[in-house]
Amino acid sequence: MVSIACIVSTIAIAVHAHSWLECTDYVVSSPTQTLVWDSSLCHGRARCSARQTEAGFGADTGFNHHGKDCQCAYGSDGVTVATPTYTPGQRVCLAYPPKNHVADTCTNSYIPDNGVTISRTALGATNDDFGTKTYNHLNGEHKTGSIDYKGFQNCPNFCSNMDKALCTMCFDLESDIVPGKYSFKWQWEFNTNDFYSTCWEATIASSSGGSIPVAAASVNLNDMFFLTKNTSTNVPNSYPTTPALKCASA
Repeated sequence: MVSIACIVSTIAIAVHAHSWLECTDYVVSSPTQTLVWDSSLCHGRARCSARQTEAGFGADTGFNHHGKDCQCAYGSDGVTVATPTYTPGQRVCLAYPPKNHVADTCTNSYIPDNGVTISRTALGATNDDFGTKTYNHLNGEHKTGSIDYKGFQNCPNFCSNMDKALCTMCFDLESDIVPGKYSFKWQWEFNTNDFYSTCWEATIASSSGGSIPVAAASVNLNDMFFLTKNTSTNVPNSYPTTPALKCASA
């Protein structure tokens, strides 16, 4: 028989929302900045995110969207949100909360994560057709049953706040992308065929367009990832592959 404490713990985790993009252009300059959310480093927000932005990073406002479509339609924002400006060839970095869904020593190693897809529309499209281009993120693929901090689970300070720790993911824009306005979509497959999506708009400026925020211009979030772990007092230097949290049978 599974203990009541175990059941209660499982339910407590299940009732939390899943996840969404809080920031569509997270600009950092040092490894320590990947550990704790800093709103001043965020230079872009998702569609219809004014309420979420006001509530704060990781707050449960109902912004998580369960499905493959966007959380709201193109142009349906009641107010203006911060739209990022990217440049061709830029390494774009995104930020989001884990909402308890990371395998770590403070949780369980079996956390579903079937991959994240990042895609965009054609130049100037308004019909949310994201089939034009798909990007590979740089976190690597999470291996089921392991604690590897890859894929969606790239959250180096997770155990300090399992609900609202900072998670990041980067991808590289193509160097020949035509300047103009595009829509992008971040789509996380939690369980198999169980999707959570966030869409946003971004303007691509020419590389000579002046002084605009360029994500990871001076630092690569993914290259610094394991260095960050090894310098953090909250995260171990080595990572077990067996569950740290076990439900005892009575």
